[in-house]
Amino acid sequence: MRKQPPELHAALESLSEGSVEERVAKLRKKVIEDLVYVRGGSFMHGDFARLMGVEGVTRMTYNEDDKIVREIALSDFWISRYKTTYAEFDVFTDATGRKRTGMENEGKHRHPLGPLAPAG
Repeated sequence: MRKQPPELHAALESLSEGSVEERVAKLRKKVIEDLVYVRGGSFMHGDFARLMGVEGVTRMTYNEDDKIVREIALSDFWISRYKTTYAEFDVFTDATGRKRTGMENEGKHRHPLGPLAPAG
């Protein structure tokens, strides 16, 4: 696992301590502190093969959604500077009465301070 900044490591470890209400409050504070602002804008998205004019190349992607080149516009938004960890998601599942995720195989590939594995 990649080394985390000490303050992130400490904040994640503290999420397992205290009552559910205290853990939710710590998580809320951490999530807000971790947000970074991203200014919106627009970009062109799609398969540029035909526009590039490379002989014999008519397609560079396999996704049907990418066939047409179009402009995509995004509004300004906030996003976390870190991936969600099992420690953070455990606070959510404990507070909402859901089963913890990643517990297959006795949680063998699950580390509380590591990022959630992609769903799939």
